Amino acid sequence: MRIPCLRLHIEIRRKATKKSTIISSWAKSGIYPLDPSVVINKMVNPLSSLSLEVAERDLPGYITPGLSSNHSSDFRDDSNEEEVGESSRDIHQNTHRNEGIPMMPSTPPTVIWNNVYTPQLNLRQIKQYEGYVALRIESSISSGVPLTPSVLHVNEKVRKAHTTLALNGITATQEVRRLKEKSLRRAERDEGTIIIANYEPITVYDARLRVAKDQHNRRANQDAELRRYYAKEVRDEAVYLRRWLFSVRKLLRSSSKEYHPIEQHRSQPSYSQEMMKRLKKKKMMKKKKKKKKKKKKKKKKKKKKKKKKKKKKKKKKKKKKKKKKKKKKKKKKKKKKKKKKKKKKKKKKKKKKKKKKKKKKKKKKKIMIYQLKILLKLGRMS
Repeated sequence: MRIPCLRLHIEIRRKATKKSTIISSWAKSGIYPLDPSVVINKMVNPLSSLSLEVAERDLPGYITPGLSSNHSSDFRDDSNEEEVGESSRDIHQNTHRNEGIPMMPSTPPTVIWNNVYTPQLNLRQIKQYEGYVALRIESSISSGVPLTPSVLHVNEKVRKAHTTLALNGITATQEVRRLKEKSLRRAERDEGTIIIANYEPITVYDARLRVAKDQHNRRANQDAELRRYYAKEVRDEAVYLRRWLFSVRKLLRSSSKEYHPIEQHRSQPSYSQEMMKRLKKKKMMKKKKKKKKKKKKKKKKKKKKKKKKKKKKKKKKKKKKKKKKKKKKKKKKKKKKKKKKKKKKKKKKKKKKKKKKKKKKKKKKKIMIYQLKILLKLGRMS
């Protein structure tokens, strides 16, 4: 569907962009032949208060000013009212154009307040009505004379004009908001689209292939950049670690040369000696507990072995009574069992050796930790 649409669009454009159509559009806009009056006659001076307010009627939801039912003038048609307003505007503008004077605000004509229509949506005219009502209220307050029906009629017309202005403003703001949201959505949609082919139509399959290739290359470049950045960080960290280790080793060498444990032990106070005794007692208690646990384990193993031996003897007696042929098989089984036992013993010996080595290492570590604690305490005391 897309390819025939594009072809038709190209044909329509070729037929529409003719010499005659271009010249006619230029003539309507006053470009060729040059005629500035085409545009100037349509322009309105924004400084004049009596200028045409075309934009208000074009707004969506525009509400025309109504008429009140309390006065005899309300029975007239809305069409007559609009014709009067438009004719007064046209006369005002034509007089200025004929005289060649620029459109500027002039003094408003006198108003007959007894027969007044709703004011046009013009702030100057509404203020004139409001001023009249305020002046009549002040005079009635000062003199004590009640307000006439004409003043009430004018006040109601002003109120109607205010409501129409408010409604037009609300609808205009809603429309502006809707248009802004629409433009934002369109902008987001345009950002998501990608131009693949600029000159000729392209099939969907080719377009998908191109998009997939572009995405693959983009992701590959991103992964390569991440790998490069990670390798750089590792190199920088390795250099920093080498320097740090070198400085630590240097400090340890100098401290080990200066350290003399005998002199420090002599210079220690009585409190440190008491702490040493407590630590030794704790170590002795731990060793005793470990020995007791080992003895219990050994006793349990011996009991299990005795039970096994008794069971084996009983089985042997039963087997001898049954058949002599089974003796050979029994001998073979015994040999296998002996081999297994030897293997087990060897494994146990190896485990014991490993445990002893681990214990020695732990002891060395504890001694080193203890020495470091003493050094820290001495440093604090000094």
